[in-house]
Amino acid sequence: MALHLVQFRAKWHHRTSEQHPFSSFHQKVKIHVSSIHFGKPEVTQSFLSEIAPQLRYHLDEFPEDSIRLTLTNNWPEKSGQNLNQHDVAELCENPRFDYEVECNAWNKGFGRSHNETYHLHPSDAFVLLNNDLFFREKDWLSKMLAPIIADEADLVGLANAPKQLFRNGHGNPHVTDSESFDYLDGAALAVRSETINKYGLFAEDLKVVYAEDSDLSLRYRQLNLRLGCVPIAHKHARST
Repeated sequence: MALHLVQFRAKWHHRTSEQHPFSSFHQKVKIHVSSIHFGKPEVTQSFLSEIAPQLRYHLDEFPEDSIRLTLTNNWPEKSGQNLNQHDVAELCENPRFDYEVECNAWNKGFGRSHNETYHLHPSDAFVLLNNDLFFREKDWLSKMLAPIIADEADLVGLANAPKQLFRNGHGNPHVTDSESFDYLDGAALAVRSETINKYGLFAEDLKVVYAEDSDLSLRYRQLNLRLGCVPIAHKHARST
């Protein structure tokens, strides 16, 4: 049965120490952003040119935070050298913004690649992004993290994204106006790192492709973890 849609709005945009669950970090949140790429340099370059200034904007708004962006090249025939070097240089302008490219020797898939990326570096929040998703709001990151920082959710997705399942269990790719949801679309997710440490992230033994996000949502719901959505303007090209 679908859950009632829990939407979080911008009332948590301005953080306070009372709202901050990471008390040991004194408002310093380590954010790890992961994006999987499949050998399409034009898509990767568009993604970088859009995401770089938005992540730097977050650091300007929250100067105590730090961000690491990991791009994983999941296409064996591509070496990862097609990344736009100018965009890479822009990413490195901020000392609290780290950037790296991981090149897999074989296509490890969506779930396993994100799982391995998560374990590369310690973090407080893990953010997963499709490289063909483009945000129209420059403060999207603070909005996605706000329910986690306010200790209101463990897994956060986009409200205006696919969230219904067909009867055969496959995800409906169309966005609906329903105020209930079956799962959170994996194109953009934010997860509390403590939750991943306790319960894991994506299952790596699924036999059905493109079901990693729905499986994660259902498993987290069965564990009585808190799922929520935030409405953020975006465009998902679905080209990867």
